[in-house]
Amino acid sequence: MRLPSLRPGVANPQEEIATMAVPIRRTAGPRWVVAALGVAGLVAGAAGAGIAVAPAVAAAAASGVLTITGGTPQVTKAGTAFPAALVVSVTCGGTSVPGAVVTFQTPASGPSATFTATGTGGVSVTTDATGSASASAVAGPSGGSYSVTATVASMGTSAAASSCGLPTGPQSFALTNSVAGVAAGVIALSGAPQSAAVGAAFADPLQAEVVDPTGEPVAGVTVVFAVQTVSGAGATFATGGDSATAVTSTAGIAVSPALTAGSTPGAFTATATIGGGVADATYQLTDLVGSPATVTAGFGASQQAPAGTAFPVDLAVTVTDADHNAVPGVSVTFAAPASGATGTFAGAGTTVTAVTDSSGIAVAPTFTAGATVGGYVVTASVAGVTTPAVFALVNQVPPPGSGSGTAGTGAGTGTGSGAGASGGGAAGPVGAVTAGYRVVAADGAVFAFGGAPYLGGVNGVDGGVGAGSPVVGLAAAPGGGYWVVAADGAVFAFGGAPYLGGVNGVDGGVGTGSPVVGLAAGGVAG
Repeated sequence: MRLPSLRPGVANPQEEIATMAVPIRRTAGPRWVVAALGVAGLVAGAAGAGIAVAPAVAAAAASGVLTITGGTPQVTKAGTAFPAALVVSVTCGGTSVPGAVVTFQTPASGPSATFTATGTGGVSVTTDATGSASASAVAGPSGGSYSVTATVASMGTSAAASSCGLPTGPQSFALTNSVAGVAAGVIALSGAPQSAAVGAAFADPLQAEVVDPTGEPVAGVTVVFAVQTVSGAGATFATGGDSATAVTSTAGIAVSPALTAGSTPGAFTATATIGGGVADATYQLTDLVGSPATVTAGFGASQQAPAGTAFPVDLAVTVTDADHNAVPGVSVTFAAPASGATGTFAGAGTTVTAVTDSSGIAVAPTFTAGATVGGYVVTASVAGVTTPAVFALVNQVPPPGSGSGTAGTGAGTGTGSGAGASGGGAAGPVGAVTAGYRVVAADGAVFAFGGAPYLGGVNGVDGGVGAGSPVVGLAAAPGGGYWVVAADGAVFAFGGAPYLGGVNGVDGGVGTGSPVVGLAAGGVAG
């Protein structure tokens, strides 16, 4: 059999032969049937075996090509974007393939990156008209080197891709996250522990150092200093408020504005924060109570006791600072007059020292009235405090015996004067003072007990004064009568006690601006 001749100019004779249709002729002897020529060659059949036909073989499709054209290798600081995008190109037989889908993927653990377009470790990008695809990436927080792969998921439907299959295997980009200069720790460098009196400035500002994983300082990092108030104890920054920011220097150090202690004593903390999951630095600070500013007498500020007997309420004071905080550990000196009407402290004479407790309270030993009858003042002084606390005390005439009597009514009709004009006590027998005592109420009612004579009460004078200016004290007169004083300074005399004037008759009175708190007998004039 004669093979057909090839067409002139055929570039691929093998392909031409493989596609020719060859007629089949039967011969008398051994038969050869050509089914196809080319890659398959000739297929022979044995004599008498009939017709044998070789199967047709199609030409194999070529593979596309994936090529990295930019973005490798690269190094950037952990947590920042890589300077160049990751770029690939897809071709088929040397021709660019548009519309192909390329998938970029980063490692799932360890040093890695995320893609800007998705915020995750994977992104799919379609090639443009030039067959190019690119993806921008941001380095993760962990330092180290790693690979990012690019794989063609689809060649698309373009004519350029019709005769090519997928490229074999992925292509890899070499990337590195550098931790040098990346803030990884914040350290409380100085400024704690320290303390300051309430309202005073702390001696040192807070300082924090920011370092990278290798311990090297990191400049340009914003540090937030914040006070964590505890039970009212805290501080404020000179810039205002309980937080402030500072930026680290080239040495990696940030310094807070000055701190001023608050008005409440106690311990609290402050923190230095840079964020990004980095643990805060902590500072221990304490607001201390201020210096003593006020000494205030307690319930025993105005008392009476028969000569030679103990006063019923111990003399006590409370010491506070300018912010009304109790000041513990302060020495308080209680002092009674050295002579005349006076008294003595148990085991200490006329002067004794007591120390304030945790509540700022100092209590003197039991105080006993001396033998001399009359009123006097005991002071309680603290170093550095201008005004001492004052106790108005009266030594009464001692009872001649056990005494007897009935309680007074408290609604008597004695008269007196509270207007600063001259006036006398209520009429009526005074007689000798017997054992007993008197109690005065805020409305001016006087109650007598144990044989002490009832000589009148303020509630029987001009309708009483309790509602407008409450009565605050009662003092026995040496002659047997007594005086009553109201908060506005009005003094009322009863039972022959001479009226010697009242504070409400001086410059219009003092009740509203500085109320009167006590009255002490000082002897009888004339």
